[in-house]
Amino acid sequence: MTSNPPNRRNELRLAAILSAVGIVLLVTGSRFHGGAQPQDLQAVSADYAANPHWHLVHLLQFLGLFAMLAGQMSLLSLIRERSDSSFAWVATFAAVVAACTYAANQAVDGAAIQYVSQAFVAAPEPERATVLRIAEAVRHVEQGLSGLAVFSWGLALLLACAAILLSRVFPLWLGWGALLPGAAQLASGISIYFVGFEHHRLGVLASLLCLVWTAAAAISMWREARAQSLIERLSPKSDGS
Repeated sequence: MTSNPPNRRNELRLAAILSAVGIVLLVTGSRFHGGAQPQDLQAVSADYAANPHWHLVHLLQFLGLFAMLAGQMSLLSLIRERSDSSFAWVATFAAVVAACTYAANQAVDGAAIQYVSQAFVAAPEPERATVLRIAEAVRHVEQGLSGLAVFSWGLALLLACAAILLSRVFPLWLGWGALLPGAAQLASGISIYFVGFEHHRLGVLASLLCLVWTAAAAISMWREARAQSLIERLSPKSDGS
C-alpha cells in the first residue's frame, strides 16, 4: 500500500485551520462594519464617515475571505491530485478570480467609500448634491466589483460541488452542501451587479450559508488529514528492496 506524501496531510491541516480562522476574521470584521441600509448611501454616509475602525474592518474581511478561499483551493487541489477533475481545476480558477476581485472591492470599500462619505457629511449644503453624485459614482464601482466577487465565489462553490460529487474524494454530503450556498452567492452576485445593494438580505443569507459550508469543509479536511496519518502508520515500511 502506498501512503500519501506527508506534505499533503500538513497542507490539509493548514487549510482546515485557515478556513476556521477565516470565518472568525470575516465575522469579526463584519460585526463592526455598521450601516444598516447599504442600498441608500446618503442614509448610511454618516455611519461610514464616523466609523473609527473602517479600514481595519475591511482588512479583516479581506483576510478572512482570503483564508477561506485558500482553504477551499487546498481542498480542490487534493481532488485534482486524486481524480484529475476538470471541475476542480475550473473551480480553483474561479476562486482565484473571486479573491482578486474581492481585494479590489475592499480597496474601494475600505478606503474610497469612507473618504467620499466624510466629504459628503462635511460638505456645505449648496455642495452636497454634487458631492453625493461623486460618492454615488464611487459606490457604483464598488457595486460592480462586489457583484463580480460574490458571483465568482458562487461559481467556485457550484463547480466545487460538481468536483466533489464526481470525484468522491470527500464525502458526498459536502458536495451537496456546496449547492445551496453556491446558488445563493450566484444569485446575490447577479443582484448586486445589476441593481446594487437593494436585496442585501439575500447577500447576508448567502454569506451565512458559505460560512457554514466552509466550517464543514474544514472539518472534512481535518478528518482526511487524520485518516492519511493513520494510513501511513499502518502501512508497512519499505526496506528499499
